[in-house]
Amino acid sequence: MVKKYCPYCNEKNMKKLLVREKLGMRAIHNLFPTCRGHLTIIPREHRIREFTDITDSLLEDLFDILKELIGFFHSENTLIFWYQGMGKTLEHFHIHFLPMIPPTFWRAVLDRENRQYKVISPVVFPFRVIRDIAELNSDEAISLLRRVRQQQKDLAITSPDGVTSIWVQRKGWDRTLSCFNLFPREKGDNLIQARSQEEKAAGPNKETVYSWVKELKSEIAKKNRLFDRDQFGPGGEVL
Repeated sequence: MVKKYCPYCNEKNMKKLLVREKLGMRAIHNLFPTCRGHLTIIPREHRIREFTDITDSLLEDLFDILKELIGFFHSENTLIFWYQGMGKTLEHFHIHFLPMIPPTFWRAVLDRENRQYKVISPVVFPFRVIRDIAELNSDEAISLLRRVRQQQKDLAITSPDGVTSIWVQRKGWDRTLSCFNLFPREKGDNLIQARSQEEKAAGPNKETVYSWVKELKSEIAKKNRLFDRDQFGPGGEVL
């Protein structure tokens, strides 16, 4: 299903922003990024409006893309989040992917936000705490994402205006999926809007974003073997 006035259903624009794609999911560079590498992950079909609408096959595509991008950017920390229910501004479901590549202003922003807002829901990550994302197999990933999907169904009535976040923290060679949380919408809004003074002044235009996309696609093509699950070392490093 394609919606005429939906920006994510505009195939012409999507091709300009496309970084990575699977059968049912796409990763595009955000047209109004807070940083280079601020990507948006979207299902191809417009009818997917909530995380709870995502099928198991799409969950697998989503995990594959997340795993590839996290491995590619080698970020100190990665923040992945999406709005739900009343918190959304677009009907077409989309996920924000923010690789926090140091040096960065993100740490101060996140520390401030974490002090101000309490998590609505508990951590739902059930696996070993120190577990590199490269070592998670598809069954574990799908099981985890199913839990998140069910959690959102359960909380849809009591917390309809929230943001779900995934933290992927890097400590040495370990990249740990530390938590899946649901928190108030204001925190997500602040994270999206927060920029350093330099970034506010520079404010990337469309041409800059398109050039970033070309560079990213070129870099990904050069490191294609990074996306082979058998090419990861125990700490996520490329073999």
